[in-house]
Amino acid sequence: MAMRRRLCALTLAAAVLFITLASHSHFLSVTLPTRGPAPPTGKPGTEPVTTEARTRPLLRLCGCTSCVSDLESSDWFRQRYNPHKQPILKQNQSVEGGALSWWKMLQRSGNDRPLQEVMSELFRVIASPPEPLKPRSSLCRSCAVVGNSGNLLKSEYGAVIDSHQSVFRMNRAQTTGFVQDVGNRSTHHFMYPESAVDLNPGVHMVLVPFKIRDLEWLRSALSTGDITT
Repeated sequence: MAMRRRLCALTLAAAVLFITLASHSHFLSVTLPTRGPAPPTGKPGTEPVTTEARTRPLLRLCGCTSCVSDLESSDWFRQRYNPHKQPILKQNQSVEGGALSWWKMLQRSGNDRPLQEVMSELFRVIASPPEPLKPRSSLCRSCAVVGNSGNLLKSEYGAVIDSHQSVFRMNRAQTTGFVQDVGNRSTHHFMYPESAVDLNPGVHMVLVPFKIRDLEWLRSALSTGDITT
């Protein structure tokens, strides 16, 4: 039961992860550079392919050689990923009680208000996101996720990081003075209210809330400004 609650809570964290302050269409833009579909590959040790299997179309989630969200590529990933849970918080979304209790215990912030009440106020300020489009098997996109660790110092990975279509940076990930090691492109910036920084034009802010107060902060930041942290 504890494991189930933890998995549900992680699902909740994923659900609230992608509250973006800019266009939700960035992820789905077809203007990004694309690569051709990957050639078919065989897997050793698999069962012989029947005539029926040959005629049945293979549904691929992307056009890359391997897709991150392909449940058949990793047993570890398949056991932990639920493709039916969307990583976008929606206005009428309900949260299982056990998962909500576990999430609220991560960072207690005092007399928390009911989650549904806070969400109702939040979605008066921002629009509920549209339904995500289905994967396109003809597109292959890549991304780089860059934190604020010192592990990249003197790595000279900057050009490699900047070569990806999407570059995600986290918290106060500094680029000034370290472009050769970490690059200077950013498409999305993940942050907590406590680590909020000013973003350059065109960079999408992604809030990572670990408490109800964080959702209240977002509503305030976009309206009255009555909450600072």
